[in-house]
Amino acid sequence: MHLWKTALAALGIGIAASLATAPARAADAGEVVIATTGGAYGRILDELFFKPFTEETGIRVRQVSSSTAEAWAKIKAMSQAGHVEWDLILGVEADLHTQRDLIQKIDCAELPNVAAQGLPGACSDYGVISVVGTIGTLAYNKEAFPNGGPQSWADLFDTQKFPGPRGLMDSGTPWDMLAIALLADGVAPDKLYPLDLDRAFAKLDKIKPDVAVWWKSGDQSQQMFRSGEAVAGVLWSGRAFMLKNEGQPLQMVVPGSLRTNGYFIMVKDAPHKSEALKLMDYFMTRPEAHLAFRRQNFNDTMNKAAIDLLTDEERASALTAPENWNAMVQSDYEWIAQNRQMITERWKNWIAQ
Repeated sequence: MHLWKTALAALGIGIAASLATAPARAADAGEVVIATTGGAYGRILDELFFKPFTEETGIRVRQVSSSTAEAWAKIKAMSQAGHVEWDLILGVEADLHTQRDLIQKIDCAELPNVAAQGLPGACSDYGVISVVGTIGTLAYNKEAFPNGGPQSWADLFDTQKFPGPRGLMDSGTPWDMLAIALLADGVAPDKLYPLDLDRAFAKLDKIKPDVAVWWKSGDQSQQMFRSGEAVAGVLWSGRAFMLKNEGQPLQMVVPGSLRTNGYFIMVKDAPHKSEALKLMDYFMTRPEAHLAFRRQNFNDTMNKAAIDLLTDEERASALTAPENWNAMVQSDYEWIAQNRQMITERWKNWIAQ
């Protein structure tokens, strides 16, 4: 998921003009102000979800465009000033822990469409899942491995059996690369946290000479496969889907991927709470819109009926298909939030050696 980090790269402080055009009746029905990353992603949301919501309810949706980090800084400033102007933010899973003081708890019982049409877990006390991606998916160039490429993290680290230059992450979330190293070293997903940092770095020491690219951005991760600098490595799912869509001979291995979600998160003291709840609930309806979202944005959603609309090829890599969903690894973002500074410093020292 270029969702996903980081993915999401995927998912300033200045407020951009609205991306939605409000009908005349919206003034009577109210509005929802939502912070998104804007751009093409904002236009997709507007076309598939926000404009239809306005047409059906009369409630205007006004997007403000900002990076996620800058948006949270703006929300904090508004909260401290006692004048909150935004209702929702499209955040990432880590935000549910690191920004807890700025988040309004919600009652999932007030979201009947999310309960009826969403997959289990779509709603939590602190947000509704808007998009599903991975922060780390194994991918390889099929042409470089005509007899079959690596099928697990252990295979990725086995450069004798699967030779060739690797491309690994250095994109600002080192705990993800450390988790992958532990999985490659045989740690069971349910025993992953707390991360054994000594063991993880020892595993990374072994593959470091074979790493041609420590990529820092989603664009760089794609380019290393296009150029052949790396023939196997780690990608955000959204970037992997993009490469496949442009015709690159890329193979994804979804089982074992580190799953990460994007969320609709309600801002504490949101001025339009009722309207914001209606928007989140509406988002989970209309599976055809979710199918179009996946095909345009290259990430999945939690609408369960949309899975049945996928082609067989699409379903094979669909993160929310049960066979893939249950085989992915869930990160412990609460533990990460408590240890991120220490891990970041240790990673910087290691990567510089």
